[in-house]
This record gives sequence, C-alpha cells and structure tokens, in this order.
Amino acid sequence: MIIEIRNYLAASHLLNTEPSKWAAIVILDSQCNATDFVANHTTAHLLLRFDDITTPRYGKRMVDSRALQSALDFAADQEQLIVSCRAGQSRSAAVAHAICFQNNGATTANQILNPRRHYPNRHVIETVAPLLDDPTYLTTFDEWAREHANIKILDYFDEIKAEFDVLEAQGARNLIVTP
Repeated sequence: MIIEIRNYLAASHLLNTEPSKWAAIVILDSQCNATDFVANHTTAHLLLRFDDITTPRYGKRMVDSRALQSALDFAADQEQLIVSCRAGQSRSAAVAHAICFQNNGATTANQILNPRRHYPNRHVIETVAPLLDDPTYLTTFDEWAREHANIKILDYFDEIKAEFDVLEAQGARNLIVTP
C-alpha cells in the first residue's frame, strides 16, 4: 500500500494531476464544508469530521474510535491512499501512521512520518491504538517521537511555506473545502 500525507492544497493538486488514481481519506474541521471535488477525482473516498485538538473544547469535535475504525476499514482495501487534513501535519499524519502500521508494519509506519513536516495528534494516536489490536503500536509511535523530539516544525516554516508557494505558482488551489 502506498500512503501519501497531504494538506488540502497538495492533495487537491495531486488529485487534479492524477484523477481516479488515488483513494482518499479527508479529515474536515467541524465547521468546514467539503466540495464534490474529492468524490469526482478519487477511486473511493471517506470524509471524517473532527478538529485538531487533544482535549475537549467548546464548539470543536474530538475524534472518536468509530471514525478511526471507519478509516482503518476503508484503507484495508486500498492500494494508493491519500490522507489529508487542512495542514497535512497532525490529524492526517496520525491517521496515516495507524493505517500504515496496520497494513505495512511498524518500520514503514514510522518511515512515512517526516519530523520536519508531521506532528501527529497524540489524542488520535491514543484513540486508534486499541483498534489496532497490537500492544506495540504506542511503543512504536513513542520511539519515533523520542527519536525526533529535538525537531520542531516551526524551525521549518519557511521551507513549508516555500512548498505552498511552488504549488500555487503551478496553479494549485484548495479544491477540497469551500472557502
């Protein structure tokens, strides 16, 4: 299984350049509205709705095990999968890590995470762990987190921004959610 972790802009660009090649899991904020772009440009898709939070907050939606189980079930039959959220750093990284762990094992799951881009949402990781039925999952993730604890995404903000600028210069637009 090939898994790509993308923000909305990068996922829009990839799906626009390679229509009907990818399946997609798109994680929406509780207040976002999806367009029909993903449905029209993927082989299959799953929309999840939860916010990038680790503790409850008024007006925000926490992830639950039902949503994560649906992601694991959906991904089981896919060969090429994009997992996307607004920034492509936290929620999508956590969901993609769990899917990759389930389908490809611990080593590959840790390899799909880029510490200069991804900061997986800890609450998602802890919520999905019991669903994987493998007691090594949290240990695997914690080893990755410890190994990269000195790397801060903020130190790479200019690099991340430059990637956005390149995509926008190529004509990419966020086509996944309405403005």
